[in-house]
Amino acid sequence: MQNKADLELDSLVLEILGNLHEGAYVVTKDRRIVYWNRAAESISGFSTSEVVGSYCQDNFLKHIDESGKQLCLDECPLVEAMKLRRPVSDMLYMHLKQGARIPVDIHVIPIVKNGVAVGAVEVFCEKAEISGIRAEMQRLRSLAFVDELTGTLNRRGLEFILEDRVSEASRYKRKFAVLFIDLDNFKAVNDRYGHLVGDALLKAVSETLVHNLRASDKVGRIGGDEFVVIAELNGRDPEILARRLIELISNTFVLVDSEPVSTTASVGVTVADGSKPAKELLKQADQLMYSSKEKGRNTYTIGE
Repeated sequence: MQNKADLELDSLVLEILGNLHEGAYVVTKDRRIVYWNRAAESISGFSTSEVVGSYCQDNFLKHIDESGKQLCLDECPLVEAMKLRRPVSDMLYMHLKQGARIPVDIHVIPIVKNGVAVGAVEVFCEKAEISGIRAEMQRLRSLAFVDELTGTLNRRGLEFILEDRVSEASRYKRKFAVLFIDLDNFKAVNDRYGHLVGDALLKAVSETLVHNLRASDKVGRIGGDEFVVIAELNGRDPEILARRLIELISNTFVLVDSEPVSTTASVGVTVADGSKPAKELLKQADQLMYSSKEKGRNTYTIGE
């Protein structure tokens, strides 16, 4: 079996990888993880002791692409880089230990010896917009606009932002979308596993939403298992956005005794141009969400 010595990773290489701000890990040809740096621990929540010795195809990171395809179980970027013997870059969604999904940029460099790929190094980092989102949420927290459980906007903060967006849309003749998101059958999660697990799942879903939107978009929890997203459009298709968020929420989970606990979402989407007040937009998106429930859940309904 291959190990770090087989891959000729000397102390200098390991020191460089260990001091990167980006997450980095090293795999053998059969994708056994032999190195996991501190930044990888910080970003993912998985410690070195939990990761080293396992295989990527064990699927603990559960990488998925835009369509929801499980990359770790098939032709993942690591496999592609080693097969082609050249670097590969991509954007995918990583599963964090606490349950959320975040978008990460990855760069894979094959380790080639005598013309044969004997392993690879993958470097990954959070999308650049995430740091801006965190800074903005800290500012809003100081204004008592933040929900303490999830760290997203509370109802007061959401209404404040929404009114501001309506005013901007009217003034500058541009559109934005309001997505009303209700988690499906969430009461059953609380009833079966208890409120601590339910709260953990709410946090994971909120993290997934925050990390998969633009810095200019806003996420709010307005009560219970209901969230609202205010999304700048600027050429973005609200239907594509709704489908992507539904897919990501369904792939978000927390573990209870090694059993994944997840949920799906019903979404109502209304497109705003500044002609309707904030409360009416929320009401309309809420009604559209109920239409999604009537369709069988885990889908969206869009209107204007």
